[in-house]
Amino acid sequence: MTWTPGPQPSQEEPPTTALDDVRQRTLAHLRRGPLPLPGSGATLERWRALASMTGDDVVAGRLAEAHLDAAAISTDMGRPDLIQKDQLWGVWAAEPPQPVLSARLENEGWVLEGTKPWCSGASLCTHALVTARTQPSSEVMLFAVDLSHEGVEPVPGTWHAVGMGRSDSGQVTFQDVPAHALGTHAQYLERPGFWLGGIGVAACWFGGARAVAEPLLERARSDRAGEILRAHAGAVAAELSAGWSLLAAAAQQADEDPDDQRGTAQARALLVRTRLDRMASTVIERTGRALGPGPLCSDAQHAQRVADLEIYIRQTHAEHDEAAIPGSLGPHTSWEDLLGFRPSPQAEAARLFQGAEGPAVPLEALMAYDSRVPQWEAGDVDEQGRWAPHDMPGLLVVAPHPDDEILGASALLGGALRAGSQITVLAVSDGEGSHIDVDQSPETASLAEIRTAESREALDLLADSIRAAASPTGVTSEAPGADGSARSPIVRERLRLPDGDVASYQEQLTEALVGALGGMPAGTVVAAPLPTDGHPDHDASGRAAEAAAGRTGAGLVHYPVWLWHHSAPEDAESEVPWQLARSIPVDADLQQARTHAMACYASQVRGDLGAVADREPGEPMLPPQTLKTVLREQQIVFPYPAPDFRALYRESPDPWRLSSRWYEERKYDLTMSVLPRRRFARAYEPGCSIGVLTQRLAARCDELISADLIEEAARATAARVPDDHVQVRHAGVDEWPEGTFDLIVLSELAYYLLPGTWERTLENARTTLAPEGVLVSVHWRRPDPGALRHAQRIRQDLRSVPGWVLHGSYDDADMLIDVVGPPAPSVAEAEFLRQATSEAGQETATGAGGR
Repeated sequence: MTWTPGPQPSQEEPPTTALDDVRQRTLAHLRRGPLPLPGSGATLERWRALASMTGDDVVAGRLAEAHLDAAAISTDMGRPDLIQKDQLWGVWAAEPPQPVLSARLENEGWVLEGTKPWCSGASLCTHALVTARTQPSSEVMLFAVDLSHEGVEPVPGTWHAVGMGRSDSGQVTFQDVPAHALGTHAQYLERPGFWLGGIGVAACWFGGARAVAEPLLERARSDRAGEILRAHAGAVAAELSAGWSLLAAAAQQADEDPDDQRGTAQARALLVRTRLDRMASTVIERTGRALGPGPLCSDAQHAQRVADLEIYIRQTHAEHDEAAIPGSLGPHTSWEDLLGFRPSPQAEAARLFQGAEGPAVPLEALMAYDSRVPQWEAGDVDEQGRWAPHDMPGLLVVAPHPDDEILGASALLGGALRAGSQITVLAVSDGEGSHIDVDQSPETASLAEIRTAESREALDLLADSIRAAASPTGVTSEAPGADGSARSPIVRERLRLPDGDVASYQEQLTEALVGALGGMPAGTVVAAPLPTDGHPDHDASGRAAEAAAGRTGAGLVHYPVWLWHHSAPEDAESEVPWQLARSIPVDADLQQARTHAMACYASQVRGDLGAVADREPGEPMLPPQTLKTVLREQQIVFPYPAPDFRALYRESPDPWRLSSRWYEERKYDLTMSVLPRRRFARAYEPGCSIGVLTQRLAARCDELISADLIEEAARATAARVPDDHVQVRHAGVDEWPEGTFDLIVLSELAYYLLPGTWERTLENARTTLAPEGVLVSVHWRRPDPGALRHAQRIRQDLRSVPGWVLHGSYDDADMLIDVVGPPAPSVAEAEFLRQATSEAGQETATGAGGR
C-alpha cells in the first residue's frame, strides 16, 4: 500500500498567540470537509487524512482527530446532527480516581459539577463530549456539553508540558453546567467505533513520525550521504512502510466487518497502537542518532514536532496494551481473524481439530455415563426396542461435513424414518479440507465430489436399511423419481460453504436454514452440532441453528461428535449444558444400518485416498477407536424444549386466558404500576401474544412496536389495538427493531429463548435502550417444564447487564417483576425531591448571606 499525503491546509489570518495559531490550523483542516466515518468503506482515506493533518502540525492534528472522533461517536450514539460547522469539539473521557466530575438530574435536565482532568483543547474547544459519574449511583455516562457556559472554567497551571504544550490539556472545572446525555459509558466503550477511533490516533502517530523522518529520508538520497546515515534511513523507511501497511490492513478489516461480528475490533486496535507506538519511537530515536543534535537545536519546527510526538505517543498503556491483546479476542475469534492471514486450505485442514486426539475419558466411562442419561421424552420404543418420535413432522439435519449426519444424527434420522417424517439434510460444506494431497487432476473426481457421493450413498443405504427392517417382507418399495431411479425419503441439499471457515459465513448459513425451514412442515425439528462441540465448523453450525430456530420457532436438538474427545461428561467447568442431555437407544436394526452407512465414507474410514490432514501416513481420518467413541449404544443428544405455540393458538384464541383470568389482570396492573414515568416516547414489546398488555401500554406510549412470532397472535393483537401509533409485527425477538427505546417490556418471554437468542436479546436491549430508558421484566416463577431458564436466572442475567442498575422490583409466590436500565432518578426525585432540595439549598445560602 503506497503512502501519499493528503492536501495541506493554507494559512488564513496571521496568528497572535501560539493557541490562536493551533486553533486556526485545526479549523483549516476541518473546513476541508467531513471525512468518511470509520467502517464506512473508506476507512483508510480517513486515516490518511488524519496522518496528513498531524504531519503538518502534531498538535493541530491531535485536536482535529478528537473533533472528528466526536462526530463519529455522536453518529454511533444516534445523534449525527450534534456537531455543527465551525465548532471545535473535544473528547474528555479520562476517568482517574480523582478528581471526579459528577452529573445530577434536575427538572431541566442533566447538570455537571466538579473537575475533569486531561482535557485536550481546554481553552480551545467550543464543545466537548465528557464522561461524568451520575449521582448517587456513581455510574459513568457520556454527555455533550457547550463549553461557552459561564460555569466552565479551564484551571490555570495544570498543564506544564513542553511537548504538546499548545494542546492545552489541563483540568477544567464545571459548576452547574447543563449537559445532554448521549448514553452509558458501556455504550460508548463497547461500540466498534471506539476501537476504530483508537486506531485513528495511531494514524496520527504515523503522520507525525513520517514528518519527523522527512529530513533524514531526504538527506539519505544525497550522493554525499554516508553508509551509517543510509542504514538509519533504511531502518526508518522499513518502520514507516510496515506501519502504513498495518493501518491499511486494519482499515480493510474494519470496512469488511464494520459491526465487529468477528470480535476483533479491540484486539486489532491494541495490536495496531502497540506496533505504531514502537514505530514512532524507533523513528524518533534513529532519526536523532542519524542527524545528531543539529536539527533539534536549529530547526524549531522539527524540534517542536519531535517534542510533541514524544508526548503524544505516551497515550498508549504500553506493555499493558500488549498483555491485553490475547484476552481481548472474542469467544469465537481466531488469531487468523485478527491477523488477516489464513493458511492455505491444505495447511488449514491440518490445523483444525478433527478428532485425532484420543477420547477425554475411556469408552467404558462414557458408556457408564450414557446409562445415567434419561431417554429423550420426545419419543418411545416399541416392543422391538426401536425408538421413534411421537410427533416430528419434519427433521432438518445440519451436517458441517459429509459423515456428520451419520456420526452425530443417525439415531435421529432412524427415528424420523420410522415416524414417516419429512427429512432434509443440509450439507454445509463438502469436506474438501480433510486431505492434503488428493489427486485433483481433471480426469479425477475432486475430493468435494467424492465426499458428496459418499454422503448420498450413506443416506440412501441408511433409509433402505431402516425401511427394510420395518417392512414385513424385509423389502422396500418406493415409487421411482422422475428419472426412473428410486426416490430417497431423505432430501440432501448442498450449501458449499468452505470447509474450515464456516464461521465466516454463519449469517449466510442461518439464512439458509430459515429458508429450508420455510419449506418444511410446522413442528419441524432442527438437529445440529453442539455450539461447543470443539470443531470450529461444528460450533458455527450449532450457533446458526440456534439463531434459525429462534427466528422461526422450530424445535432444536444439538448432537455431539467431537465433544467426547475433549470434554468429560458432567464436567461442571465446561460450557456444555449437561443437564439437557437425553439418550436415544440404538437398537440392533439401527446399529446395523449405521454401520453399513459409515462404510460408505471410504475417504474417511480408509487410509488409501491420500494423506489425511492430521494423521500419520496411511492412517484414516476416522480410525476404529474414534468410531467406537462416537457411535455408542446410546446416542446422546441435547434437545431444547420448544413449546408448540402454534398448536396452542389453533386450539384456542386465548390459550393462557390472558383476557379472562384475574391473575393476569392483576399481573398487568402490577406491570403498569411499576413503570417509572407517566408517558414514554417509544416502546418495544416482543412476545406480545394477543395484545392484552399491548392495549394498556398503548395508552402510555407515543409510539409502540409490539411483535409476536406466532402469526395468529400478531393478528389478534392488531385487531385488539388498531391505534395508529401502534405497530404490530409478525416477528421473533431476533428481528429486533432499529432505533432506540425508552421502554422495553419482556413479559413471559425469556424462559423460552434459546441460549444464543437470549444473549442477543440482552445485547440488543442494552444497545437500544435510551440513556434514561427502562426495561421491565415480568415472569412466572413457578416450575415450567418447557422453560430453558427460570425467573430467578432471568432476573440475575438482567441485573448483570453492564451499565444497568435496578430501579425497582416486585416479588410474590407467583411472579418476579424487575425494572432495570441505566442510572436515572427515582419518580420522586424526578418530580419534586430534587426541586425541593435545590430550593432548600437556595434558602440556606440566602440565610447564610444575611448573617
